[in-house]
Amino acid sequence: MERQIKHGLAILRLKQLEAHIGLKRSAIYSKMNPKSRQFDPDFPVSVSLGDRAVGWYAHEVEEW
Repeated sequence: MERQIKHGLAILRLKQLEAHIGLKRSAIYSKMNPKSRQFDPDFPVSVSLGDRAVGWYAHEVEEW
């Protein structure tokens, strides 16, 4: 994954994101939800990878 991150196109799936930032699924989705008290407008936006799959760009997570 280190090699992909250098190119800026690495995508983290939910489990990888949880391990990387130390938050669980519910906290991550709360940060993404504008109606939540934990909403963080600076949190990286997820990208659709298919009908039921999302990911986050690794470089955006690093910047956050």
